[in-house]
Amino acid sequence: MESAKQKTKNIWGILYTVDLDIIPKVIGLMKDVYTVGRDGCDILVPYDHADVSRKHFTITKRESLVYLEDSSTFGTFINGARSGKGKKATLKHNDRISFVRPEYKGFVYMDKSQRDAMNFPKDIKGKYAISRVLGKGAFGLVHLVFERKTSRRFAMKAIKKMANTKYIETEVKILRELDHPCVVHMEVLQENDRMVYIVLELMEGGDLLGMLTPYNKLNESTSKLMFYQVVLAVQYLHQRAITHRDLKPQNILLASRKPETLYKVADFGVSKNEDDQSVLKTYIGTPHFMAPEILSQATLTYTKQVDVLFSSFPFRDAGSVVKGDCVFPEAKKSVLSSAVELITALLVKNPEKRLKVDDILDHPWLMDDEMKSKFLFLKDTLTR
Repeated sequence: MESAKQKTKNIWGILYTVDLDIIPKVIGLMKDVYTVGRDGCDILVPYDHADVSRKHFTITKRESLVYLEDSSTFGTFINGARSGKGKKATLKHNDRISFVRPEYKGFVYMDKSQRDAMNFPKDIKGKYAISRVLGKGAFGLVHLVFERKTSRRFAMKAIKKMANTKYIETEVKILRELDHPCVVHMEVLQENDRMVYIVLELMEGGDLLGMLTPYNKLNESTSKLMFYQVVLAVQYLHQRAITHRDLKPQNILLASRKPETLYKVADFGVSKNEDDQSVLKTYIGTPHFMAPEILSQATLTYTKQVDVLFSSFPFRDAGSVVKGDCVFPEAKKSVLSSAVELITALLVKNPEKRLKVDDILDHPWLMDDEMKSKFLFLKDTLTR
């Protein structure tokens, strides 16, 4: 009888489940042929997935090549492209296999030899399977990773030390202190002499900037839901004497690809941890999203009132910000005057007269029970 170690040596590929309610969550491929479907297959998908065919597709290994043959009624997608019934497609390392729709439940396929050859420390590779690159942050790459035992997905920042040490230490110190549904959660931290690896909860919807591109702009109810969550996050941070200093759409992440979702504040590399009475002095942030007291050469200090976020540029340039010369588009009739009044109050040049975060939450525009109930529902269903 083959030992567990011998069986592991015979594995040539792995399927990591994505939102599929099947056991095991991680499937080692050892045979040359595997069928996948709802009935009579090697890998069974539960019957409650009605759109999945009895035999949906077949994975075949021939020498060094791996193929997927689609036999489904409603479609099999590889990396978002439909395979086509009766057609074969080459399956490559990190390919995403989806049932029925391009972005749906399914698997991520990994070639075992390529997975094991990834240049990461043993303790990282022992716990996580490193998949594709999700993006490039200010100080390193962000990878999709799968927890080997559970197939749970996370985002892992791989950051070189050296000149980035200060920013790494700042982000790690702050992330360790935080636990809030509107702030990205750190799962694990590991480091060696050269690198720091920060494993974070995976935000599948990308960032707010990406959301604003296909949708052009969010409607008022969705904008309110997003804005409310960002304000809750800022309030939580300020209560802990943390000023983000670089709030912008790229640093607001979405739990799913739908506009009505959880929004979370991320990227604390340039944040500052100060006591409530302190002023801040460092010129930090992104110009379009900076408060005038930071951009002004005459102003040497600023306070937590710099943490204000907008989904479009209210100022033409840095000079307009310093002068408080706001280019405010004429509000449509469908936009409540209370929303316009709130935005205007947040654009006040004088930080002492600018609306405080607690006052924002008490503003009439956010006195919306339906919106708050929706947030509570999303928090309960989408929180890690």
